[in-house]
Amino acid sequence: MNLRYQLVAIDVGPKICPNFIKSYIVILQRHCIVVDPGPMNSLEKFVVGYEQYCKDKKGCIILTHIHIDHAGSASTIASRYNMPIYVHPLGVKHIINPSKLWSASLKSLGELALEYGEPRPCRQELVISTSDYEVIELENLRVRVIHTPGHAPHHQVIFFENEGMVLTGDACGIYIPEVDRIIPTTPPPFRYREYLDSLLKISKLNPRSIAPTHYGITNGYRISEHIEQVKRWFEFVNTYLDKGEEPTLSDLIRHDDSVAEVVRAIGEGIVCEILRRTIASSLRGFIEEAKRLREMAGRR
Repeated sequence: MNLRYQLVAIDVGPKICPNFIKSYIVILQRHCIVVDPGPMNSLEKFVVGYEQYCKDKKGCIILTHIHIDHAGSASTIASRYNMPIYVHPLGVKHIINPSKLWSASLKSLGELALEYGEPRPCRQELVISTSDYEVIELENLRVRVIHTPGHAPHHQVIFFENEGMVLTGDACGIYIPEVDRIIPTTPPPFRYREYLDSLLKISKLNPRSIAPTHYGITNGYRISEHIEQVKRWFEFVNTYLDKGEEPTLSDLIRHDDSVAEVVRAIGEGIVCEILRRTIASSLRGFIEEAKRLREMAGRR
């Protein structure tokens, strides 16, 4: 891969799980592009890394989405360094005024939201709404922003066209390099059909590599593996719902070898316990989405 820039990954994971969240910084001659600066409580970890590489450069932030583990520190960083934030149009108002986002985060994440920290409001003039397939050009680099709902309606990925790399946020699952496995990141209100459509949209780019925010870089062909995994999870959940039951995490461990391998690694202390919660939340997203689609079909 002939890179015309330097790409570095800054660990902005919470204290309870270092390395679980990566902020990617693209370093050019005069500019730096930050993708997902991470949670508010990891602000100082980000600042140390950013100033090491970008102290005398002009910066901008591109958010894959507004969830507080990805974007919680964005407003504070943008204000500190006077840099714009590029965000999906559905996320703009929540970056400017994150009060509803914070309330929803407390409800869905509980104590984990407190580990991540409360995001701060942002000046409206710093927030820029993106359009689907928009190109951002800096120096000799073309960065394409592609809207990819499913994990969240305000999700987008960042595609480096010439290098064939996609920074995927949560659109292509979580890649766990310690065990070389991908698992879905599909918490409620996950949308199955939109998620699959977005995966197919990314797959058509023929990326050579993907870089999920959680939390490592892997080969682009893994997208096709993840598409099949998502389809299997949906079929698995519906099999239980057909019997009037809901699958448990134990059921999922028996069904998916990747989940079994990650849970084994959790038990051995190789990866963080937070991943167990992440898998359970992703399963809950599938269950609620399958029920929603059944209810919609019943009303027709």
